[in-house]
Amino acid sequence: MTENHMKTMLAGCRVFGSPRRYIQGAGALGLLGVETLSLGNRATVICDSQVRSFLEELVLSSLNSASVDSDIVEFDGEVVREAIHDLCEQISPTLPEVIIALGGGKTVDVGKAVADKLGARLIVVPTLASNDAPTSRAVVFYDRDHNLSGVERCQWNPDVILVDTAVIAQAPERFLVAGIGDAIAKRFEADASVRYERNNLHGGRVTQAGLCLASASYEVIRRDGLEACRAVRDGSPNQSLEAVVESCVLLAGLGFENSGLFLAHSLTRGLALFSQTQNFLHGELVAYGLLVQLTQEGRPLECLLDLINFYQSVGLPESLQALGLDRLSPSCLLRMAEATLAAPYMEELRAQLQPAELVSYMVRLEQVSTQKITPSATTQ
Repeated sequence: MTENHMKTMLAGCRVFGSPRRYIQGAGALGLLGVETLSLGNRATVICDSQVRSFLEELVLSSLNSASVDSDIVEFDGEVVREAIHDLCEQISPTLPEVIIALGGGKTVDVGKAVADKLGARLIVVPTLASNDAPTSRAVVFYDRDHNLSGVERCQWNPDVILVDTAVIAQAPERFLVAGIGDAIAKRFEADASVRYERNNLHGGRVTQAGLCLASASYEVIRRDGLEACRAVRDGSPNQSLEAVVESCVLLAGLGFENSGLFLAHSLTRGLALFSQTQNFLHGELVAYGLLVQLTQEGRPLECLLDLINFYQSVGLPESLQALGLDRLSPSCLLRMAEATLAAPYMEELRAQLQPAELVSYMVRLEQVSTQKITPSATTQ
């Protein structure tokens, strides 16, 4: 069977993909050695220098206790193809059976890419809950100027996701808030994928499981999000934090890969054109993008105001003003809209929505978020 024939057959089937194993809890990092040994005897840990400084002892202790032969390779760069090639050249002589990606989003993507190219098994140990990259087989590449250059898919999802919520709770609150912003959009993007009858990121039709997981992610975040943020502020895991971390990392990750992305994520490409957004995290930009998507879909004003109120309670940006972009010229807004509609997963909307129309939805959202439009002043 040819690759094209297989893709054609998959496109007509419902397809669901996921990691093989997910483990989460305070102190879960202590299980790293046992989980690694189940996959192989030789492991290479990839992490940045900051993560290494506070987790090296715990990581090596766990690996040594399971008699896993291991070493650590530091990576502090950007996710560019040249860096992946160099890491593979550096690591391959040691013949690792397992790659352990320990850290934030960039380290996770680098670990995924290296494991895929070396044919090694993969364990992801996120130190932040700022996005759902740990569960995904997608790798986001950038160029030397930190601009997104493309997304590639590994052959498989990670073998094991190991989430230590005691570590997550020590990270700055902003990272969890960004994870909430990234995850909360998945329910609505999944709905759009069904509406346009699109295939998911595994090349097949959207599954009921994917829809349920994306919806559950949203419900958990709305129920427990604020309390989870308080737990991180206190540096102590509680049940709300456990629920929200699972939502941000697992539920949202499985939800988006098995359904799809839409305008909320596409808008991050347009926003990235402007230097003002460089200090914002991915999930913060997605959160704003979701409000634009809901505006474009014609959702009731009360729905927008409800979500805006939640954003304000946890600290997510709800407007261009909050992103420092409220003084952009009409031509700049048009450039943003054009870059947004050029995203690969915007084909259906691109065929029916002009950039100027997208700008008009952004302008309307600005009026709503800055309270220039209220429910009493608008007829639904």
